[in-house]
Amino acid sequence: MRPEGRRCARLAVVLAVGATTCWTSLAVAGDDAAPAPSETASQASARFKRGVEFFRDNDYEPALSEFRRAYALQPSYRVLYNIGQCALALHDYASALTAFEEYLRDGSGDVPDDRRALVELDLTRLRDRVGTLLVSVDEPGADVLLDEAPLGRSPLATPVRVNPGRHRIAVGLAGLAPQVRALDVAARDRVAVAFVLRRPPTPPPRAPVAVVAEHKSRNLWVAWASTGVLAAGAVTAGVVAFNARDAAKRDISVVNPDQNALQSHRATMRTSSVVADIVGAAAILAGATTLYITLRPVESPRAQPSVAFGPRSIQLTWIIE
Repeated sequence: MRPEGRRCARLAVVLAVGATTCWTSLAVAGDDAAPAPSETASQASARFKRGVEFFRDNDYEPALSEFRRAYALQPSYRVLYNIGQCALALHDYASALTAFEEYLRDGSGDVPDDRRALVELDLTRLRDRVGTLLVSVDEPGADVLLDEAPLGRSPLATPVRVNPGRHRIAVGLAGLAPQVRALDVAARDRVAVAFVLRRPPTPPPRAPVAVVAEHKSRNLWVAWASTGVLAAGAVTAGVVAFNARDAAKRDISVVNPDQNALQSHRATMRTSSVVADIVGAAAILAGATTLYITLRPVESPRAQPSVAFGPRSIQLTWIIE
């Protein structure tokens, strides 16, 4: 172990004994009528003693677990010093830095001056051995994990200290796809990581199929009826034009045709032919549109036909909904 490590180990053991004395003194201070220690205090003291034993055997991982469990049961700033020493021995510089800072903050004036100087020296060295992540998420309440360990929910209150190396950040929120980033962080790096969790657009409400189908069926009846009326009108106009043409031929075949009757038949033939062409074209258009409406899916836009007859015109309108 390096000289600094041996110094820290000796200080940790000394502090461990002092902290244990502090906890157990709560049970014996005062007169004989003093209450027995609580179950929590007894568990914390037992955890702390086991941590000291592991630490003396240079078994730092179980020692760190015991110290952290003791601190969770009964917080004491003295235990933070032991936590920092174990983390430092395990090269977990980020955890050691946090533990030592909390030790000086919570201990305040109770920390001896010589120990404060040593801890501040360690803090100076540790700050050069960690990196910082600035994690931001556009959605509040998202779970943020660093290397599978939970950090909290967005927005995070403080930057995240990490040891140099490769790290994996995961962000997840109910109803949204989780996002994962892997990045390398070097000592003294300050890396900003932004996550954008886009919510899927809300689909528009769909009309019930039965209602749409009923509406389509009603429109089809109107469309096919309009197509039939136009077709019948085209046929009628064609028959009139055909009869007028035959009458005009008969008039021409006689020796002295009636010119008035001949002109009348020719005018009727021309007018009927124009009407037959217009109405026939409208019938073809209406038939094609009606066939499209019949064959399209139910969810497609609906078309409503409208037919208006005038003295010399026919107006066909299709209203697309």
